[in-house]
Amino acid sequence: MILQRFTAYKTHELQPKRFELERITGNVLRFAVHKFASNVIEKCLICASPHHKTLLINEVCGEPGDPSPPILIMMKDQFANYVVQKMLDTADPAYRKKMMYAIKPHIPVLRKFSYGKHIITKLEKYFQKQNNNHNQHNQPIPFELNGVQNQSANNALL
Repeated sequence: MILQRFTAYKTHELQPKRFELERITGNVLRFAVHKFASNVIEKCLICASPHHKTLLINEVCGEPGDPSPPILIMMKDQFANYVVQKMLDTADPAYRKKMMYAIKPHIPVLRKFSYGKHIITKLEKYFQKQNNNHNQHNQPIPFELNGVQNQSANNALL
């Protein structure tokens, strides 16, 4: 598969070609659940332009109100959950927040899956970082979990 050749490059050598990103766009879920293709997506996320990252994140987050967006399936998959984690790591803050809101309604379900727990841990890390940044600047916390604003750095997602 052409996409597998892409994974052979070292990260610092990656210059993702439009071809690879165009093959992935519209097929993130399909590729993310396969071991080698998920590695391709992760590497693309590392070096993709903000525009391409945005396209991929929008695709996995689905439409508002979608009861089963692609991100839900991905978070429960042994390979695709790593793609979601990489998206959280490489997204700009606004799109990371979008992902957090897309994930939030599914937290109770994710707690039942070992792969979902990895995502919850990652979210807690970013939420704590966001919480600490806002506390340092005496700003209100813009992201609430389960409708309750966190009072301390020790609060969990639920």
